Amino acid sequence: MKDAAQVQHEVRQNPIDQLNQAIANDSTNAELFNQRAQLFLNMGRTDKALMDISTALELDNQNAEIFLTLAEIYFVLGQPDNVNISLLK
Repeated sequence: MKDAAQVQHEVRQNPIDQLNQAIANDSTNAELFNQRAQLFLNMGRTDKALMDISTALELDNQNAEIFLTLAEIYFVLGQPDNVNISLLK
């Protein structure tokens, strides 16, 4: 029998798997990387979130939602100066 933590991990992992597949099919879609970064951030995986948001920015550096996600990541990392820089772009 699975405990609550295992079930919660599986529920969170399923959207990650779906985004992994979508990214495999369209690796130039910045929004997919942004969505996966948000999921990783919600899971506490700031390392993976930062990698994905960096890729999203390389693909589309004009998307305000991507910069907002980047600011959220910096906020969680305790880097408020970077939050301000991100939001000014």
